Amino acid sequence: MQPNLQPQILWASLGASQAIITGVSFVAASQALNPAMAPFMVLPALIVAGLSLVLPNLLKGPALNTSIVRWALAEAATLFGFVSYFMSGQHLYQFVCVGMGLAAWAAAYPRDSVRG
Repeated sequence: MQPNLQPQILWASLGASQAIITGVSFVAASQALNPAMAPFMVLPALIVAGLSLVLPNLLKGPALNTSIVRWALAEAATLFGFVSYFMSGQHLYQFVCVGMGLAAWAAAYPRDSVRG
């Protein structure tokens, strides 16, 4: 019987999208619309990254569905970093958000209960 690789494929694709989002910010020019607001992107990134870690205890349902939501929340933290960079033109806050997103994403690696 073939192992179910769907969870690993989904996990890897969401991780790849985080890398693409971060890479795009290095080649895109920032207009620095409101640099003072950029640090405030760290708080929502922290919230969604933290939520992705505690989510299995809050949601009931199939393990794969819960995992997909966790991976998407981890990706959202990276998106907040992307927005932060476009607001400020500085990579500092972006790296903080991306670090939280990648840590939450790595912590949500598919376990045996998700693989089916």
